[in-house]
Amino acid sequence: MRRAAVAAAILVLCGAGTATADWSVTVPNVVLDGIAFEATISGPAAAFPVLVTTAAGSDTIATRGAVSGLRVESGQPVLVTDFAGRELARAEPRVLAGWTSILPPLLAIALALLTRQVLVSLVLGAWFGSAMLAGWNPFTGLLRLGDHFLVNALADPDHATIILFTSILGGMVGIMARGGLSEDVVAALARRVKSRRAGQMATAGMGTLIFFDDYANTLLVGTTMRPLTDRLRISREKLAYLVDSTAAPVVTVAVISTWVGFEMGLIQDAMAALGSTSESAYTFFLRTLPYSFYPWLTLLMVYLVAATGRDFGPMRAAEQRAMETGQLLRPGARPASETLGEANRPEEQSRQGARSVHPVLALLPIVSVVATT
Repeated sequence: MRRAAVAAAILVLCGAGTATADWSVTVPNVVLDGIAFEATISGPAAAFPVLVTTAAGSDTIATRGAVSGLRVESGQPVLVTDFAGRELARAEPRVLAGWTSILPPLLAIALALLTRQVLVSLVLGAWFGSAMLAGWNPFTGLLRLGDHFLVNALADPDHATIILFTSILGGMVGIMARGGLSEDVVAALARRVKSRRAGQMATAGMGTLIFFDDYANTLLVGTTMRPLTDRLRISREKLAYLVDSTAAPVVTVAVISTWVGFEMGLIQDAMAALGSTSESAYTFFLRTLPYSFYPWLTLLMVYLVAATGRDFGPMRAAEQRAMETGQLLRPGARPASETLGEANRPEEQSRQGARSVHPVLALLPIVSVVATT
């Protein structure tokens, strides 16, 4: 009775009449159980507002256009009615259980760990998600992956920028490898770095200097320093820690990096939602750097561990194993890749002997990428 009285009052105040023209409600083809989604309602302007019903006793008063915050459970339709209870439009999205949303990334991660083929694993994970949206039809999911999801992803300007920049970084790494920079850095450091502590500090220092991209940081520092740390009996676990704990933290607080664009995008969206136009997103980013506690503290911890030589828990056991037995990898471990930069094989030695590019020229790609960015 109370709902009917409220509806009657709204009818009188708003002047909404009985709808006689066509109505429509547009919803996503697939929604997750209990997860909010958006619907678009079209109909005669004079007939608004209307009621949108998604569950028993759950009504939303809606005007023309988009209605957000709707939730449905399996088997429930989205109904658009007038205040007299007459149905104007109906939509019945396919509802999936919320937990199914983690299946595609879990599949991609599991396949990447098992096969060590990241791109293939990502495509298979995306195909599985596409098949879910296509009613668990694997063939239709494959077609939709190609003609819809991949096309739209590549057409996005931000995605295209990331692909282009990553390709440039890959070319830069290749030129540096051909120019012999990695081997020359190791040779130069080997003459000065004689202890395990100095080797760890050198690795952390290199991880800090390469600030423009976390993936390039991992690739360059990991492959360049691995022969030196192996020679100093630094475990691969410690090398992985030093590389990983400098890569992302350095990039997130660098004033020029691939992460800065992403962070500014998030800041810009938040500022637009708050209606703030007092300053640019980049200026705001610079002002927030002193409050980036995680990256600063992570970098501090890296240098403290490297300088003091103190390790904890499993890392301490790994370092003791490497020092006492020379086993850099734990028993049974299988490296994902071979060490780059080692010149132990005859073919590598002959290739280096035939190199005609001066090592200093290998620095030009880094300068070019940073300057262009």
